Amino acid sequence: MKYLLLVLGLMLALPTFAEEGPLIKVQYGLGIGDVSDGEVFNGSEKSLNVGYYNKLNKVLGWDVHGGILTDGDITSGYVFLQFGSVLHPFDWMYVDHYFGPGFLTKSNSKLTGHLQFSMHMGIGWRDPVKGTTIGMNWKHVSNAGIQSPNKGMDFLLIQVGIPI
Repeated sequence: MKYLLLVLGLMLALPTFAEEGPLIKVQYGLGIGDVSDGEVFNGSEKSLNVGYYNKLNKVLGWDVHGGILTDGDITSGYVFLQFGSVLHPFDWMYVDHYFGPGFLTKSNSKLTGHLQFSMHMGIGWRDPVKGTTIGMNWKHVSNAGIQSPNKGMDFLLIQVGIPI
């Protein structure tokens, strides 16, 4: 099921009215954890996802991604639909942020229920000619208090984007 959601995230990504070409993104990261619990980068939380990004206009865009999320021995599949913006302060740089709902296949000690929300912010380098990107993102996933417990999970991710 978890691998099915990874593929489903790509299949759901239909083209929109883009001024520039769409981008396939691959992200991998470790859980940042809770500093007070001493869980910072303890390796038990991991995230791997593949996504599709496309622009609606010069600033606004959308992102669909599916992936695998691990918390200790529990591995879950997920898919998120996010909306946000990408800014290019310089030709070679991007800054982005996104928010949106998603579906989680299995609860773990920090995420309860199937309905989850994800928010991420990133910064990185962008090849002004080819559009390839390399960057770093912070990502937060939680159920927004719909069910208890709602500890949420935070990740620091490395991202590579390839234009298609």
